[in-house]
Amino acid sequence: MKFVVPFIICENDLRQADHLKRCLQKLYPECTILQYQSGDQLLKESDLLKQECILFMDIVLEDASGIQVAQMIAKKRPSIIIVFISAYLDKVVDIFDAPHCYFIYKPELAQRLRPALEKAMEQLGDNRRKLCLQLKDRVVVLESADVICMERNRRMTHVTSEDQAYSVSLNLEQLLSRLPENFIICHRSYAVNLAKVEVYKRTEFVMSNGIRIPIGRSYASKVRQQFRAYMERTLNQY
Repeated sequence: MKFVVPFIICENDLRQADHLKRCLQKLYPECTILQYQSGDQLLKESDLLKQECILFMDIVLEDASGIQVAQMIAKKRPSIIIVFISAYLDKVVDIFDAPHCYFIYKPELAQRLRPALEKAMEQLGDNRRKLCLQLKDRVVVLESADVICMERNRRMTHVTSEDQAYSVSLNLEQLLSRLPENFIICHRSYAVNLAKVEVYKRTEFVMSNGIRIPIGRSYASKVRQQFRAYMERTLNQY
């Protein structure tokens, strides 16, 4: 499995952190891993983190409760998937105070790491099935399968769904980071859902609602590869 979502380790015991890092690198040699020794440091830099990460959070930190830090992280970055780790089983009852997808007892790390990652990836997939858009007066939750295309115009991106269009400040790259891989950028100002393409031409897509989306010259080669890969994945499902 190709891994593109970065890992974060928040662990004040350097030996434990290095052990976890080596285990992750053994499973995913090319993965990106960020390490923090304190909850305060992680919270201060949380705005710089990618929208999607898998966070391994030690429950007992020297400067803070890992559970309380996880609660604050979840509020600021709800798309971050949290895996709690601890050497203290008596702390397990408290982990339900914060959103998480898995708990690993440190002495069982070797056996539990792979199922924890599988669960985290499953949750990431579930998250990507919905797209939350923050509008001026409300939050709109769309099924990603209903999104047809997106257009960036000046400082706003117009997201067109089956029912209507919405305007948000997030750029195309930020939106695509929250969506499945069948969403691609085909022009500096446009992105499309390949599942909604009815006609693919060298210079444009014709979408299911009749909208014509241009394919930029510099994007044409990559778009062709992405469309071919999407079609192969789709055909292999049958």
